[in-house]
Amino acid sequence: GRYRESARGYEEMDEAGEMERDDRLVFAEVLVRENQWPRAEAQLALVPGGDSDYRYNLLNALIADNYQNWTLADRYYANARSLTTRPIAVLNNWGISHMSRGDVAEAVGIFEEAVAVDSTAFGPKNNLVIARGLTGNFQLPVMPLTEEERAQLYHNLALVALRRGDEDIAKGLLQQAVEEHPRYFPAAANKLAALQGIVER
Repeated sequence: GRYRESARGYEEMDEAGEMERDDRLVFAEVLVRENQWPRAEAQLALVPGGDSDYRYNLLNALIADNYQNWTLADRYYANARSLTTRPIAVLNNWGISHMSRGDVAEAVGIFEEAVAVDSTAFGPKNNLVIARGLTGNFQLPVMPLTEEERAQLYHNLALVALRRGDEDIAKGLLQQAVEEHPRYFPAAANKLAALQGIVER
């Protein structure tokens, strides 16, 4: 996770003429994580046969998202989706892309597909619940959840409800979060106590 140091290492390799194809892909990923979009684009442009590479397409999709070029982003996401048997990262990022465009309904469908592909990954489950909450649906979808995951999702849904101004709904969701968690859940308990104080006044 030390991307700045990694970037320096790849810069030195590049200057020495030691960069292989896969090195450029990893370097481009490092640059994406450092929000150095033009430099990441430049590295990907030097990757031969990139169209048939999963990581090349996913990184280009993320870059297109950054420039809000949604048509190009969708093309790269679709390519990446077709090039892997483990598309969880593609689907999760693709769903986030649609949320950033305000296309929440499409995002919900993509996150549902991601959860169907891998029901153990918490990120897509969390994003699915948040996307549904943004549409006013505060029910948890049917999917495998641990008690801790369920509690965390109720808590995160409560935050969405609060942003929408639905204090009574948020209070109920936080109560469920506290009750569902197998241990003490201070984040939910503290917010619930504060909200109860506001509501009771």
